[in-house]
Amino acid sequence: MSQNKVKDLRTAFGKFATGVTVISAESGQDVHGMTANSFSSVSMDPPMLLVCVANEAKALHVIVDSKGFGVSVLAEHQKSVSNHFAGKPHSTKLSLQASAGCQRLREQLPSLDANLKKPILPGTTQFLSVG
Repeated sequence: MSQNKVKDLRTAFGKFATGVTVISAESGQDVHGMTANSFSSVSMDPPMLLVCVANEAKALHVIVDSKGFGVSVLAEHQKSVSNHFAGKPHSTKLSLQASAGCQRLREQLPSLDANLKKPILPGTTQFLSVG
């Protein structure tokens, strides 16, 4: 795809209103989190959601190894939290809580626990479908 087409596509995708979530997982002593806006509901019955994680993301292997993860929906005023998990750490200590084997942020809007059902590998992004 040409650079102009990529730019046009990125601009079009950027027009879609979306929230920001932090996806977090724990495997052994390792807890990793990442900011994700590629998050959506898939089904209510059975309850399923979808998140997209880049193959090179540090959190990917922790998510796959732990077979589950937490989803913390961020509020508008939590931009510093979003930036922290997007690779721009800040000095404020973030508080996590364990729930059903998943780590989630303590101070967030709704949060969910998810069990990894089947990772799907369609190219450069790892899609994680969970229930």
